[in-house]
Amino acid sequence: MAHLTNRRCPDLTHLIDTTQCSAVPVSEGGYGDIWKGVLIGQGYVAMKSLRVNNGRGKLNKRIAQELYAWSKADHENVLKLLGLAYYKDSIVMISPWMQYGSLDAYLEQQLDTNRLHIAIQIADGIAYLHRIGMVHGDLKAQNVFVSQDGVLKVGDFGLAVLLGERSIAFLPSGTGNNALGTTRWMAPELFMGDSNVSLKSDIYSLGMTIYEVVSGRVPFWELNPLAVPTAVCFQKKIPTLHHKIETMGKQGSILWDMLCKCWDHRPQERPTADQVLREMHKVASH
Repeated sequence: MAHLTNRRCPDLTHLIDTTQCSAVPVSEGGYGDIWKGVLIGQGYVAMKSLRVNNGRGKLNKRIAQELYAWSKADHENVLKLLGLAYYKDSIVMISPWMQYGSLDAYLEQQLDTNRLHIAIQIADGIAYLHRIGMVHGDLKAQNVFVSQDGVLKVGDFGLAVLLGERSIAFLPSGTGNNALGTTRWMAPELFMGDSNVSLKSDIYSLGMTIYEVVSGRVPFWELNPLAVPTAVCFQKKIPTLHHKIETMGKQGSILWDMLCKCWDHRPQERPTADQVLREMHKVASH
């Protein structure tokens, strides 16, 4: 634990009120198991377990640096890392509790919410992360969260980069295959195995996530996830123009043009996150 907290990412173990923590994980999926806990003086928090390879000091040092950078990230649309703790024989990352859970589940219940406003908040969060040099690596609505006051928080950023180094692995959830579940949002260069997650692969995923939010459908919803890599890499397929976008008039035209640029097979031709944010504001203003 010490090698992960010596970068001033605080050890909060002593502040956990174990009498009020959930007895079992409240979520078992994605990158890891999550418990609902209480941090003395701060209220409800989410505690996500992770497994660290204690035998690889150099990688653990990098983990500490990444977690320190995350803990210092300060933006309204970025989920805050409060610190680390030791809980149930595991190291857990502690973040504020998100009352309305993940965005994908939230949108299923809130059918009339302003989806362009939601997409702008996501783009704002990613643009901030990119400005401070952080790659998200696994952007989709499932990894965006909704606070009690309805503010969107991009979460789990940077974790895919660490997992790619095989230095951190979250405890197995026992359900599903996270990599398979993410194929619909993945940039083609990642399937080809000749590129790691990057700012440009994030832009591809940002486009897919905006599509998911505005249309209400996951990308390539009509395809089996096993068929997505072939369709994307060799057929250069992009998502179908959804009727919810097509019927938006001028707004829809601007939005679709921007999304198609995000999905360019040439990473260097994709826009920056700040450019996507500006275009989303332009869409919303029409």
